[in-house]
Amino acid sequence: MADQGRWFKLWITANTDPDLENLTLENFGRWCRFGAFLKAHGTRGTIKIKPPGKALCNLFRVQTFDEVLVIFRLFPNTEMRYGKDTVTVEVSWRNWLKYQEDTTVARRMKRHRALRSKKRGEEKRGEERRINTLSSPPSGDAVTVFEFWKWCMEKSDRTQFTEERKKKVRDRLKVYSLRDVVRAICGNAACPHNQGHNERDTKFDDLELICRNSTKLEYFWQFAGEEEKVAETWRRFENETGKGPDGQGDTSAVVHSGTGGGDEKGGN
Repeated sequence: MADQGRWFKLWITANTDPDLENLTLENFGRWCRFGAFLKAHGTRGTIKIKPPGKALCNLFRVQTFDEVLVIFRLFPNTEMRYGKDTVTVEVSWRNWLKYQEDTTVARRMKRHRALRSKKRGEEKRGEERRINTLSSPPSGDAVTVFEFWKWCMEKSDRTQFTEERKKKVRDRLKVYSLRDVVRAICGNAACPHNQGHNERDTKFDDLELICRNSTKLEYFWQFAGEEEKVAETWRRFENETGKGPDGQGDTSAVVHSGTGGGDEKGGN
C-alpha cells in the first residue's frame, strides 16, 4: 500500500504560474526537487530541519545551510518558522493539501455528506430512531473486515478480534457497506501520518481507530487512491489468504458496489 504515497504532483499549470515564473530555471528545478523531498520526508506539507542540513545542501547543490534558507525565501507559498530551540526550522507549503492530496475522493466525500445531511433533514424523528435500531450486520462481514485489516497491516496471527474492535466494526457496518470499510482500511495503510511519519514515529493503524466513528472512517477514504487500486488490493487479499465474505461471488463487487455512508490515540 505504501506506493500510493510515492509521488509528487507537478501540475501542468506550473509552467505558467506567475509566482513560479519569477524563479530562475535553476531555482525552479530546486523547487521541484524539494517538493519530492517534502513528499518523502515531510508530513502533509511540513518538515522540520536542523542545521547543517547536509541533505538539503546536497539537494540544492549549495555549500551552507544559510544558502538553503535563502532559497526557501524565494519559493512561493512557503512559510518558515523557528522552533523553541531557535535552531530547528519548520518549513511548510501552504497549498499542499490543495495540490498534493487525492482530491477525487475528497470531492466525492463532500458531495456525499451534503446529500446525506439534506436527506437527514427531511426525515422524521421516528425514521431516525429506526435507523439507529437497525439489526446487526452479518457476523461474517465483521470477521472479514478484521481478517482484511490484519492482512493489510501485516499484523501477527496472534492479533485478537477484541470486543472493542468488534463493536466498532459492527457499528460501522450498520450504516456503511463492506466496501466502504475496506476502503477506509486501505486509506489508513496509505496515510503517511498514521503509518509512522509523524513527530512520535508511531503507527496509528488500529482497527478500532479506523472504525471509531463515521468521521474517522470517511476521513481515511481520501488516502485510498482510485477504486481499481482498492479492488486490486482486495483481490490480492483473497488470493493470498483464501478468505472473503460468504456468498459474495464476484470479488470486485465488494469494492465497486455499495454506497458510502475524532480523535486518535495520540495521533491525527
